[in-house]
Amino acid sequence: MSWLGFWKGRVGKSMRNRFSRPLALEALESRCLLDAAAAAGDIEPRMITYDNPAFHLADPDQFTGVVALWITYQDYSESICTGVLLDDKKHILFAAQCATDLDGNNIVREVEVWIYHPDGLSIYRQVDPTRIAIHPDWQGIKADGSGVLSGADLAVLALPQRVTEPGVEGYPLYENTDEVGQEGYRVGFGAYGVGGNDTRISDPTRKIYGRNRYDAKAEDFNALLPGNPIPNDRMLLFDFDNGNQDNDAAGALLGVDDTGVDPITDEAFPCFLGDQGSPMLIESGGQLYVAGIFSFAISYDELTNDANGPDIDEVTNCTFGELGFDIRVSNYVQWINDMRGQGPPPPQPTYTSYLVAPGGPGVMTMSDGTLVAYDGADILAVVLDDQGQFQAVEVYFDGSDVGLDASAGETIQAFTIDNDGNLYLSLANKGLVDSIYGPLVVGLNDIIKFNPTKLGRTTQGTWEWFFDGSDVGLFGPEENIDGLAFLPSGDLVISTQGVATLPDGSGGVQIFDNADLLQFTPSTMGWGDTQGSWTLLQDGATLGLNGFQNNLNALWIDTSGTKYGFSVAGRYTYGGLNAQNEDLLLFRTTTNLVTALLNLTPLGFAPHDIQGMHVLPGNVIPTGDLTRRLLLAGPIAATDANSSAAFPWALLASHTAEEEPQTPEVETPPLLRQISKPLPQENAGMASSFESFQPDLNRHIRDQVFEHLEEEILPTIPENPAVEEIAELLSV
Repeated sequence: MSWLGFWKGRVGKSMRNRFSRPLALEALESRCLLDAAAAAGDIEPRMITYDNPAFHLADPDQFTGVVALWITYQDYSESICTGVLLDDKKHILFAAQCATDLDGNNIVREVEVWIYHPDGLSIYRQVDPTRIAIHPDWQGIKADGSGVLSGADLAVLALPQRVTEPGVEGYPLYENTDEVGQEGYRVGFGAYGVGGNDTRISDPTRKIYGRNRYDAKAEDFNALLPGNPIPNDRMLLFDFDNGNQDNDAAGALLGVDDTGVDPITDEAFPCFLGDQGSPMLIESGGQLYVAGIFSFAISYDELTNDANGPDIDEVTNCTFGELGFDIRVSNYVQWINDMRGQGPPPPQPTYTSYLVAPGGPGVMTMSDGTLVAYDGADILAVVLDDQGQFQAVEVYFDGSDVGLDASAGETIQAFTIDNDGNLYLSLANKGLVDSIYGPLVVGLNDIIKFNPTKLGRTTQGTWEWFFDGSDVGLFGPEENIDGLAFLPSGDLVISTQGVATLPDGSGGVQIFDNADLLQFTPSTMGWGDTQGSWTLLQDGATLGLNGFQNNLNALWIDTSGTKYGFSVAGRYTYGGLNAQNEDLLLFRTTTNLVTALLNLTPLGFAPHDIQGMHVLPGNVIPTGDLTRRLLLAGPIAATDANSSAAFPWALLASHTAEEEPQTPEVETPPLLRQISKPLPQENAGMASSFESFQPDLNRHIRDQVFEHLEEEILPTIPENPAVEEIAELLSV
């Protein structure tokens, strides 16, 4: 026997559990055991329906307050759960097991709340784990699974801001205690399937719904359990019916004569790993109320060792004849409201730093008049707050300080950073840098390592050789490295400018497209002594890249190895997502989904392709320059005087009000919330307008900034070398 359905797994890890022997009925704890070490295969998240799940796929305007929770844990593993937006539109109610370890400890690093609505998909990101309130009676699932019997599997997440998208519903709590016998809607994300078989299709972007009925209070189940372990009034019981008396689990267990909702084709049943936290919505007076939060499921047959029980296949796999248990919301109304009204204190501002190699020269004027000049040998830090708004831009790495001459073509073609903060760079052309061992002549197929002692506008450190591409088959401009990252294993991942022909380890060759991600497993590294093997890590086609129209230009892999950040050359259209060469995108290996990560258009990167990227851990301010100032306050948005399209006039923020265009502002949506849909019309217009006016805008910015520098800054700081260098750059 086994009791499945309450194991909080991690997406992409093997979760099928096997049991070597029947367990004694007397030992409930043993009955709950889940042996992860015996894993073989995957148990997928699922919402199971009586018939074809296509008939149960929610429309964009249905159940908009039922949300998908993408949870990243402290060890960077992930899981998917379901939650429900409450009627204040500021809090999500879900299952505590989704946020905790086996002993009930909050182990969340961040949560992305995916809200599907008629206008597309919005994502709210909470990076403060203290904003998750876990019910105090929840002590975790426990290693033996017995913790779910507490009936306290409940958590409340405070969103960083109120949900304001039109058409998104928030649901009030069901406070009456007449749930037994009532029908409601079961709604959840994850894989889907039919109750008559064990075939499941994984797609966590689909919202599946159906109906079910509460058959009893969960404590009525205690007759089968020694010691009456389920407290009164904390959980509600339902089953998965197919219209046949022989498969009526609640009837076999409790004598409740109920073979399903009418019509039976509407019957649905949530299941483990994905539908944890999914709500049961009961309708009253035309309003949907949250009556229950799904916690776990069980097969009556496995529980009782009854081969003739109602479960059609006698194992817990979410087929007809199984039992489900919801947390009874009416019992927790006071606690939920307390968490909504009081809850944890508001968090301090949090930041995420996106490092980018801009690929070409430019100057930005910050809102305090500070100038940020850069060229193709620099790396910039773009800092966003937890609302997705730009806060600052600063030089992270100044290549000219340490021997890179952008005017001679020694520009960054790709870069990455290791866990110790060391930088690894590949150049667009041959270059020369000084190391402690003497000059290093770097080819465009090589990687050099920079060990920083100081970062920012004044960069200091030492160079050393890291990877000699010619040793392992990389030659010429076609095999120039234009994407660079590390896997958690330490293996190197690259992409090449063109088609790569590399040794296969057996005397032959293997050919890779210029959009493919190639994994290099080294045996030795260094100049003249780089050895190892090549394999294909990811086909570029799965990222929506064809290698001709939109080659990969920048690459980042997170510490879990499951998220790939990238940027492309040219326009990118894939799965309803439209992006340009200055946008950062995100690919998840767990779902093969590509979503938008960051739109850099408002900062004026459009003339250049982003040549490299890296994302620093949350709330890490990367340099002393940034610690001293976080400059931009609020979204960057304005309107061109000659066009109704949004236009990035914020680049001129250092000028006086009389000098700036007197035009009304247009609100730009938070950058981390417009995901997985065509760009909003105002953004699309901005892109078109930006392209049309870009040459004039560049000249206008340069002239205005140079005039400001020459007339106001140079006279006050006459011998400042940095200012003189910027003036020289602007005058070119």
